[in-house]
Amino acid sequence: MTMQLFDLYHHEYPSDSEWRLVTDQVMGGISTGKLMPSEYQGSHCLEMRGDVSLENNGGFVQMRFAIQQTPPESAIGIYLEAAGNQIIFGMHLRTLSLDAPWQSFRSSFRPALSWQKFFLPFSQFKAHRTEQDFLLPELRSIGLVSIGEAGPCQLFVRRMAFYQTAP
Repeated sequence: MTMQLFDLYHHEYPSDSEWRLVTDQVMGGISTGKLMPSEYQGSHCLEMRGDVSLENNGGFVQMRFAIQQTPPESAIGIYLEAAGNQIIFGMHLRTLSLDAPWQSFRSSFRPALSWQKFFLPFSQFKAHRTEQDFLLPELRSIGLVSIGEAGPCQLFVRRMAFYQTAP
């Protein structure tokens, strides 16, 4: 069976949604970051580069993608093509039923220096500081986050999609 992808972001295609950078400065932290188009190992991509600080109760740098389309009912997870500086990054999903900014459904991945393909099934996301259930039709944003570990972070993303069948 062939895996079907429903692109959210692909470096070759324009998107209705935009990525934006969010740091802990929104709550008084001092982490810094940049989000920019880039080229890495021969591929056009989006690059997040930052420095995570735990001072002032901070501790995160995030690139966030707003979902403009209703996810396909058949989607079972998020597909990601990424490379990075070999630290653990979080993928944080936000839905309409979450009220507070610290609530999310979380999974993680560790990108290597070379491009990798990640399959993050919705069944492996854990509710964080919420009792709500994850409801795919309510998905509104996806955050790729360096959180809780002080130091530099660098993440390259060339594709993100919903996937329909297991790889």
